[in-house]
Amino acid sequence: MAIAYGHLVILMDLRRQNVIGPGLTKRVLDIGEQNWFGDVAPREIATLIDMFSGESAGAHHEELKALLAEPANTQRLFDIAAFFYRVIFGLEHYCAIDLGGTERALKLDLNLPVELDEQFDLVLNIGTGEHVFNQFQFFKTVHERTRPGGLMYHTMPHQGAYDHGFFNYQPTFIFDLAQANGYDLMLLVCVDSTLPPGQQHLQIRGREDYIRLAVEGRISKQVGLHAVLRKPPEERPFTAPFQGYYANVLPPELARAWSALDR
Repeated sequence: MAIAYGHLVILMDLRRQNVIGPGLTKRVLDIGEQNWFGDVAPREIATLIDMFSGESAGAHHEELKALLAEPANTQRLFDIAAFFYRVIFGLEHYCAIDLGGTERALKLDLNLPVELDEQFDLVLNIGTGEHVFNQFQFFKTVHERTRPGGLMYHTMPHQGAYDHGFFNYQPTFIFDLAQANGYDLMLLVCVDSTLPPGQQHLQIRGREDYIRLAVEGRISKQVGLHAVLRKPPEERPFTAPFQGYYANVLPPELARAWSALDR
């Protein structure tokens, strides 16, 4: 559970598009407290400060300088990720749930209902959900802790990640979850860590995009899914999805293509 190059590319794009940022993502829930992975040097956050911090740039540069001077240990990695959140999200209130993590994380079992009396502008699941056995409760918690109109950002293993967690996920999971709950699927990307930087992100605009990539053999053995979803503006209970193929929501040509994929 760490912020890596693949996340940075997506989050920077979302910030440029004014999907996230000051006034939009003031309150953030991190389901799984993140640290800094290290495939991007922490000093590179200085570029983001120049791009996004505005009048706070001077103070942010000083804070980054102090962070980089600290001893290189695990706590520093968590602190760098937390600082990055303040820069990219315009963060004012942060909450994390993690049985590990630092002392600031709430020690709650995500297999069980989470008793929090607040909702958030953005709920992050960056590599946590696959480690939780009770998938229904996990995604119900994400739904319930996101305010109406708020955002959910899921990063999940798709192929590979051998013995990494309990689950890998397929794009149909995202499409069907969104349809069942009225989410606006703002972004779905396959991030292929076997490719060089700049070529890793393959955007999936619909089910047909993924089927085409699969038929063409372009889904590698090590790829993750990144999905950004917006909750509808009216509150509604969480609904478990049916798979699209079996719910007969796929058009006939797409159902035939899906049936022809390797199993």
